[in-house]
Amino acid sequence: MSTKTKNVVSPAQSFTTLKDFGIRFASGIDDITALRKEAASNIAGFPDNISEEDKEEIVAGFQVRYANNHPAKHYKLEGIDTLIELQSGKGDVVIDVHFAMGLSTFEFSSLKKERPNYQGIINEVRESFRKYRSQCWNSLTKKERSKTRTVNYGFYEYMKKLGNTLEKRNATANKKADPSAVGKDQFRKAWQAFLVAITK
Repeated sequence: MSTKTKNVVSPAQSFTTLKDFGIRFASGIDDITALRKEAASNIAGFPDNISEEDKEEIVAGFQVRYANNHPAKHYKLEGIDTLIELQSGKGDVVIDVHFAMGLSTFEFSSLKKERPNYQGIINEVRESFRKYRSQCWNSLTKKERSKTRTVNYGFYEYMKKLGNTLEKRNATANKKADPSAVGKDQFRKAWQAFLVAITK
């Protein structure tokens, strides 16, 4: 250990030496690598063409983990939009990631006019989780994607990837009650028919 890092270990840390830290960090990388391999063997379409349903279930797991690391916060409510965070005890308002992400786009947006402070607190939770979710997903799929890429990424492969993107957008449109969206099964059947047609 260099002189500069001699005092890096503190009582609050979970490791006793930098060697111990290195072992634990490497173990974490090994765990991620093993999980990527398990995902590739057991999740259909992983990583580029995983279904929206499977991805949502995985992300739900990310959300549970986030909630474990970021417990609900309690606030005392004064008036309709003054919230004072409490360090202990139960408050009038409780906000956690499950509540924040459970709000629909309409419900969340409607708060901005009458309860901007309340919406701002919820937005902080939403944005924090979105960043965490993105980091988790990128970590899970990064290496597997690099292995599946080819130099000659043909038109058919490109269209398959495009279909996955369009399916996700259609699912989002359905959630927002967009009248132009179609049913999940209808979309999949139509896109599959299209893929078959372009290979004839």
